[in-house]
Amino acid sequence: MSRSKMSLHEYRQRQREFQVRGSGLPQSKLDESSVKAAREEYERARAAIAYIQQNYSIAGLARKYGVSPGAMEKALNYSTWGHV
Repeated sequence: MSRSKMSLHEYRQRQREFQVRGSGLPQSKLDESSVKAAREEYERARAAIAYIQQNYSIAGLARKYGVSPGAMEKALNYSTWGHV
């Protein structure tokens, strides 16, 4: 009988192909549906944070009110307009 020779690359590729992953592992606390839900939630949170940073940061507020970021920062920190 002759055994076919397999290259190291093919051997490692087959190892990865048949390796148990995800919820198939006995120590796994997550399953595929919970990972998908967590990823969706994370992406929604990232989008919300980006929106807040874009519109409610010092630079975003400065754009909205037509002033420089420095002027907005001073107004928010009561360095100027302290009487308001």
